[in-house]
Amino acid sequence: MNTPFPLSKRFFLDPELGKIVAHVQEAHKVHFDFVYRLSELAHEALFDAKVIKTDLQQLLLASLQHKALTSFQAVVLLGERGLPSETRVVLRTLLEVTFRIVAIAKDKNVGRAYVLEDELHRKKFISKYKMLSDEIRNKVTEEVLSDLKSTIEQNIKDKDIKELKTQWFAQRADMMDFYNTAYAVLSDSVHVNVRNLESALELNESGDIVRLRYGPNDEDLETHLLTASEALLLSLHAVYSVIDTEFDKQLNSMYEELKALRRRHDQTLCLPEDRS
Repeated sequence: MNTPFPLSKRFFLDPELGKIVAHVQEAHKVHFDFVYRLSELAHEALFDAKVIKTDLQQLLLASLQHKALTSFQAVVLLGERGLPSETRVVLRTLLEVTFRIVAIAKDKNVGRAYVLEDELHRKKFISKYKMLSDEIRNKVTEEVLSDLKSTIEQNIKDKDIKELKTQWFAQRADMMDFYNTAYAVLSDSVHVNVRNLESALELNESGDIVRLRYGPNDEDLETHLLTASEALLLSLHAVYSVIDTEFDKQLNSMYEELKALRRRHDQTLCLPEDRS
């Protein structure tokens, strides 16, 4: 991305970054127009939803939808500021939320298993706490920690609680293609695999390193926005298959619009570099 706006030594903390945001939004106007309208519709649907407070499935879906929406907005915020690697990290989180939403919407028993799994996380936190230095963990005695851990372990055994991986949710959501493509690619950024470091290097035609590259970059921005939009729409559809809403037509219309954007984007990727 070439922008006419140089940044100070603060770079991404520079107050002038707003000029670059405006530049990026204008360069990808159609896509930003779509994601902002989708965000507005998702907000309307979220606050209009009639959630039955005694229904665990509905409570989980409404709470997870809140997480999906804030993650979606974080993807947009990072993307328009030219931070593609960080965008991918949050986009992966959005996909994890989507897998859980769709799986729970399909089967309320998935929601129960999701809640019970928290016992495994509690057990892990206690184990980690016990590994801390005496100076830090002296506020809680070894006896208290051991008693708590024993209680949790008994609960895990009695209820046969299993660890649930992201793949487990993706399978129950019937979203394994999404898991094996977009999610797998995005995981490179989260785990800081060496391939993810290539974006920090500027190479010449011979493949030699010229310099380190630092600054706003709109690399893969439209792909990120389209993927985030698809994930959000899938989660919205799943949530409102269980919770009553009056936004079905609007959501379906946005999904058709997204498919058109995706087709146009895929066609653009197939064009040769010289488009004159």
